[in-house]
Amino acid sequence: HNSQNSKFYIKMKFALTLSALTVLTAQATNFHAPLRASAAKKVLSKARRMEENDQYDEDAWMADYKVKFVGCNADTNFKDQDGNVEYGIAMFRLCPADSCDDDARLGCSEGYGDYVVGLNSFVQGYMEGKEEEQGDDGNDFNLRDYAECREYEQEVDDDQANADDAVAYFIGPACTEDGDDIKLQVYSDEDCKYESETDFEEIANGWTLPYSDGGLVSTYCDACYGANDNGEYEVSEYCKKNWEEAGKCETNMATFSDNGQYENYCETVESVFPKVKSGSAGKVFGWFVFILVVAGIAAYCMWWNKKKASSSDGVMA
Repeated sequence: HNSQNSKFYIKMKFALTLSALTVLTAQATNFHAPLRASAAKKVLSKARRMEENDQYDEDAWMADYKVKFVGCNADTNFKDQDGNVEYGIAMFRLCPADSCDDDARLGCSEGYGDYVVGLNSFVQGYMEGKEEEQGDDGNDFNLRDYAECREYEQEVDDDQANADDAVAYFIGPACTEDGDDIKLQVYSDEDCKYESETDFEEIANGWTLPYSDGGLVSTYCDACYGANDNGEYEVSEYCKKNWEEAGKCETNMATFSDNGQYENYCETVESVFPKVKSGSAGKVFGWFVFILVVAGIAAYCMWWNKKKASSSDGVMA
């Protein structure tokens, strides 16, 4: 068994090294998803790590992708495979790394996978995937503490602290009204299902709640593969954690996990995010209308020229 593993890792290391050399010499013509020259160093680095650690990274396929948040729905609950329910869901897309467009609403139109996951879980995965601390706004407000629903620790006096009827407030992620972004919001319950009627300023000595208008997560394309603090290349927690927990629709993907393409949540994606999925249909309809208009103008011109020619013939007669 150990002999078979050794042969497997030798073959994998050889294949990865050959891929890198192929990129560097610009001779790659038959690869399904060719790497760019800038990725050759990453491939060689992975080959060396496989030799040192004697293990295969099952998430390596994500190196071909970037992740883009594309939508949020507060009215739908997400139930994971373990039966746990979250209020609100987020949708993200894995786009081919070389074609993901920051300015495009969906990031890409080919070779992608669509995913839905609980809103809190998505934000947690996003926060864990960021190398730099994002939480300190100068008012002792740690953003990472509220990546999931959590009670807000108010500054109260002794009388309030000893009161049995002290009101508790909770802070957690929420969808913006248009569903295009994620914000922080004050809730009245520990599940962060019901928005509180009390403004944050009233319980925080006049402070403004960070990200209360949106911008809690990036809407840009984030690479799933990059260097960690030690300079080693690895798949980000943002991509890995959210992919593992998400409902998946990978019908359009060219590169995917060793377990194959998952399509168990395609109907959910279609039904929950009709606005997102109707983007391509809207473009097709727009082109259809444009063609009708052009055809109408052309027909009118032909009719007018024919009528003009007929009038000319009548005058000559």
